[in-house]
Amino acid sequence: MTDAARNDTVEGRVLRVVREVLNLEEEPRDLDTSIVQELGLDSLEQLSLFMALEDEFGGRIQEEDAARIDTLRDVVDYVNDRMSVARAG
Repeated sequence: MTDAARNDTVEGRVLRVVREVLNLEEEPRDLDTSIVQELGLDSLEQLSLFMALEDEFGGRIQEEDAARIDTLRDVVDYVNDRMSVARAG
């Protein structure tokens, strides 16, 4: 998959938002990366990330669900499963 094609997928869009919110030079490549342990997000940064994802996908991440999101894969799976606009957009 080309970088352009990947950027149109939910995964690509999630990784782009992560890069932008965290001001990373490049997008993380490993979906098993822990957002707290490896990316070092504190609770305020997690909130900023989740709000940016809500803006990107037009849905809402419930507080109880956010507490269970640990990895980038969890984020992608959550968007695919719960934010139906992600599939339409």
